[in-house]
Amino acid sequence: MRFADPSVCPSCAAPISGRSICTKCGFDLNSQAARELWQTLLHADKLLEQARSTIAPIPTPEIQAVTLPKAPERLDPQVRRKMSTGSILLALGALFILVAGIIFVSVSWGSLGVTGRALVLLAFTAVVGLLATFITRRGLRASAEALWTVFLGLVTVDWFAAWDQGLFGLDALSPVAAAAGWSTVMFAVGSFVVHWAKPRLDGTDGGPPNKDGVAVGGLVAPMVLAGVAPWVGAVAIGVQLFDDADWTPFWSGLVAAAFVVVFLLVALKLKHQLTSILLALAGAAGVAVLAISALVEAFENPSATQLFNERHGLPLLVVVLLTIAVGIIERRAALVASTIAVLGLATLIILPVETGNEGRGAMLAVAGLVVLGGLVLRRVDPWSAGARVGTGILGTGLAVAALAWLEPFGSLVGESFDSMDGLKEFWSRPTSIDESPGPWWLAAIVFGALTVGVFLVRWWPEAKSVRTWLAPAAMLIALIGAMVGLAAGEVPFTVTALVAIALGAALSEAPPRDNLAWSLVGPTVVALAPVLPLPSRSATLVVWLIASAVLAAIVIRSKDEWRRELTAFAAAGWVLGAVGIATDLADQPDRYIALSLVIAAGVGLAVASLQLRSVIGRRGVEAATLLVATAGIGIASVGDVSLGWLAAIWTVLGASVSLISLFAPDRPYFRWVGFGALGFAYVLRLVASDVETVEAYTLPFGAVLLVAGLWWMRGKPEVTTVRALGSGLLLALLPSLPLALDEPTGLRALLLGIGAFVSLAIGVAKKWKAPFIIGAAILLLLVIVNVGPLALALPRWVLIASAGTLLLGAGVTWEDRVRNGRAVTTYVASMR
Repeated sequence: MRFADPSVCPSCAAPISGRSICTKCGFDLNSQAARELWQTLLHADKLLEQARSTIAPIPTPEIQAVTLPKAPERLDPQVRRKMSTGSILLALGALFILVAGIIFVSVSWGSLGVTGRALVLLAFTAVVGLLATFITRRGLRASAEALWTVFLGLVTVDWFAAWDQGLFGLDALSPVAAAAGWSTVMFAVGSFVVHWAKPRLDGTDGGPPNKDGVAVGGLVAPMVLAGVAPWVGAVAIGVQLFDDADWTPFWSGLVAAAFVVVFLLVALKLKHQLTSILLALAGAAGVAVLAISALVEAFENPSATQLFNERHGLPLLVVVLLTIAVGIIERRAALVASTIAVLGLATLIILPVETGNEGRGAMLAVAGLVVLGGLVLRRVDPWSAGARVGTGILGTGLAVAALAWLEPFGSLVGESFDSMDGLKEFWSRPTSIDESPGPWWLAAIVFGALTVGVFLVRWWPEAKSVRTWLAPAAMLIALIGAMVGLAAGEVPFTVTALVAIALGAALSEAPPRDNLAWSLVGPTVVALAPVLPLPSRSATLVVWLIASAVLAAIVIRSKDEWRRELTAFAAAGWVLGAVGIATDLADQPDRYIALSLVIAAGVGLAVASLQLRSVIGRRGVEAATLLVATAGIGIASVGDVSLGWLAAIWTVLGASVSLISLFAPDRPYFRWVGFGALGFAYVLRLVASDVETVEAYTLPFGAVLLVAGLWWMRGKPEVTTVRALGSGLLLALLPSLPLALDEPTGLRALLLGIGAFVSLAIGVAKKWKAPFIIGAAILLLLVIVNVGPLALALPRWVLIASAGTLLLGAGVTWEDRVRNGRAVTTYVASMR
């Protein structure tokens, strides 16, 4: 323990952090009394050390460890609250003073003369300024913040009141000059206050200055007012020049922006960070307004004569030069400045070219700029990076404009689907192509520029991580350009499809082939191309066969499993679908087209199961056969096909799948698919024969399910009868129950009762739960329905007496009945 501690206040023990005045109690550490107190404390420490040296050692007694209750945690006294009572009182006091000043000016001002008004204004402002100066010297930051805010507010009131009343000759100023003068005064006074108060308040907010020496501990309100005040003057100057001087929005805005820049430079010199940020925001807003004004003027006067001879392009050129100057002064802004400069110069080039060749000039100019930018912009520096950003924006705009060519290509595909009757000639051309944005040669130039631009981007520093993808992307853009060019030129459907197949095959061999996503692009193009020649049957047949051959070649050359499977799916789908096209080309009715597709699907499934069992691509072929079979069933369902023919088609499908399942043991689900198809064919045959007996539809399927369940239960004691036999029993017995209940004395009810009794007997004999419960439930319902009319025919007293007797017997033997019920429940639960 020491009495003389240089780090704390001797009066209140608060940390002083090297200051001369304690911020907590206001104790002056430089006073004569404080120096004498310090010497006394040092002398006390010296006496204490001497006394300790004479103390004999005291034996330490053994102390048993005692667990004391944990004391409640105390709040850290150094934790500061966000809003203290003093802060609230200071804010209210500042507000009241401002309100009082406003009321005084508005109410009592008229009773004073000019001299009295001037003296009152100056005296009141001077008193607040002196008080703020005194508080600042004491290091009381919050109080100083409030008083300086009031002082600057009073200066504002003094300025405009004096201007309004003609004091000090301020009435000679125009409103714009008054606003500009006030902005200058507020900036000067606010900056001076911040600069003067900074050394006296340094560190009182708990945060040291940053590495640049910026006054982070300065007063906030004066910095904010110094940063906002020039905005008012700038707006007033711009409006005045635009309204009275008849200047254009750009030139008036340029003068206003220059007004703000002057203050920004001073704030940067003074290193007032908050003021600089606010003024920089104002400058950025001004630059944005200038850029918009310059663009509007350029677009309203786009010809070369207007832009250059009549100097309507000068504002945009000035914006470019200003941004370059900003980038040179502040290197951190070089990237943005370079981007704006590139876009501005590009606008000055594009507009006159577009005016001379409307509808095509802009695309041609942008295409040239994109290629040029890709060639020359490879340096690693902020200016080149910004130019690359500008080139990228131009390229993006060109790509968006190029999307307009997709409309005629969409019209080509739409007409292809609308003309699926196949009645057109082999080399038929599209006739309903929408108007293109330009001729085919313009599409070639635009997409060529995009292709070259994307390819050249590979050498940009920013493209290092995606460099391997840019060459494939360029090839894909070239493919799209070729397709839209063919559509714009109204080339025959067949030619467009064959070109797409050729380009897709080339893309399939393009690197990086080891990437799955890219390796699927080429096969996808080949797989989609056959939809184009649909208006002609003969062309469709030829293109489908060519596409399937190309896809088969891609399958053979592919190493990736998924690429093989998906490509095999497309190849098998087109070659099997060609069978239906050939049948349609032979002018056969819908039933034969559907039958040919189902037979082709069966052949394809047989090939996949028997020949491709150990070859990758089998699953793709099987999926294609499913699709082709579905198409055949769909044609038979919606076409002019009778139920008998539809049943025959389903029979062919079911028989084919069931037969193939015998030779494909690794596809056990084939037998269930075949069974389902045969069952549906059976139902269709019954409907076609006008059979109305419900058991004819349900009993065979129930019997099959029972056989399958019994086969499943064989050798598997863990399989319960509810899982194995429940569905079969319900399908065999339950559909007949409503009709049997409706006619309980008929033959159907008798046969249903026999079947339920057999099910119950098997359940009891085998201890099988499902037959027991289902058989007992159906028998009970049949007995109730048959006995019910007889019971209702008896006299009422007989029924009541019988019910009472039963209840009496149950009550007397209740415990035995409960025991028997539990035994029955246990017996049923123990069944399989």
